[in-house]
Amino acid sequence: MIYLLEDDDSIRKLVLYGLDSQGFQAKGFALPSEFWRAMDAEMPELVLLDIMLPEEDGLSILRKLRARPATKRLPIIMLTAKNSEYDRVIGLDHGADDFVSKPFSMLELIARIRAVLRRASPAQAETKSSAPWSAGRSPHRRAAIFRSACSLSPRTATRSRSAARM
Repeated sequence: MIYLLEDDDSIRKLVLYGLDSQGFQAKGFALPSEFWRAMDAEMPELVLLDIMLPEEDGLSILRKLRARPATKRLPIIMLTAKNSEYDRVIGLDHGADDFVSKPFSMLELIARIRAVLRRASPAQAETKSSAPWSAGRSPHRRAAIFRSACSLSPRTATRSRSAARM
């Protein structure tokens, strides 16, 4: 399970759609209070975290996650519009495993998620990278299928994914 804390509805929906299309289970949250309730109920495998949020900023959330023994080693990728060198260094120095600036490529984000999960738990990442729809396809072919699915409407993308399985 991947948790995404992002207050922008359109970005949250796009990322959740992209994760789902790549075989990941994910839940999105617009508010930190929703995220903390979910954290109490279920521990994710990875967190995608925005910095500029209502209620509480992402760096504060990152510090709290790193301070708790149960989440000290939880993989966290910052996904934010704050993209200066200073912002990246602050995020990484506060404990983020990676930092992705908006606007971002879904293909690169998925690759970075897989890389962070590989480092966190090699056996777990191997399972995720061998999703049934990708069997027998090169990474370049999977990327082309994913790119075309993301550029289409949801109705057309569903047909496109069905055709890609052939």
